[in-house]
Amino acid sequence: MTRMMRCGAMVAVVCAAAGSRAQAASVHAAPPVCSGTIQPTEARVWTGTNFTGTCYSLKLDSSGDSWTSWNATSGFPNDSIQSARTGTGASLVLFWNDFYTKDNGSPFPLNPNTAFADLGSWDRQASAARVQTFAPYSCNASSGETLALFTDQNLAGDCTELSVAGMHCYYDAFDMGFRNDTLTSVFTSSQTVTSEIYSEHGFTGYAITVPPGPPIYNLGDPRYNINDAVSSVGAPQQSCR
Repeated sequence: MTRMMRCGAMVAVVCAAAGSRAQAASVHAAPPVCSGTIQPTEARVWTGTNFTGTCYSLKLDSSGDSWTSWNATSGFPNDSIQSARTGTGASLVLFWNDFYTKDNGSPFPLNPNTAFADLGSWDRQASAARVQTFAPYSCNASSGETLALFTDQNLAGDCTELSVAGMHCYYDAFDMGFRNDTLTSVFTSSQTVTSEIYSEHGFTGYAITVPPGPPIYNLGDPRYNINDAVSSVGAPQQSCR
């Protein structure tokens, strides 16, 4: 379930601008219907139980991130999915509410090469999805210049990995593939890049830096004071603003 965001005439320009700055790993469009056999880095979701009804294809893109996300505000079939399957090289995380909603409840995870003919209590409830190459709850920021985000203290809970190499800027929660205002711990594999996390979307509001080095196990610590408040991520030297 989700709250939908709409662009009226007075705010259309603002919404268009936000969309143009979207990170490529977030798909600001409805997923296509399924075609052919499932690919290794693909997940499929169906509107009916037992893999019936309309099938939607969720494929990992080539943005440079190890995940791709979809959201109800941009065409993901809101409150419709009842069965799901993953390829041999992809895991899938379904979210009850959309990424813009502060919801830190447990998501519905599927490991690679897994099928659920019926999502049970999650039938017709999912509002967002993230397909990824790493296992659910298993971010380790081990591949290249990567920043790992976690919903819970001590690098636990739902997580995702953001690329901090090149010009990757994550304008808002959807572009992070991570629920708004739920970040509690973080660490980076980069030995050179300092990242910035911001309390507001668009790289604004209160911010702290995340330098190379030890993980930050609790952003609620008085040294940081930004627990459950992060809405965008960028690197200062990349001029994300």
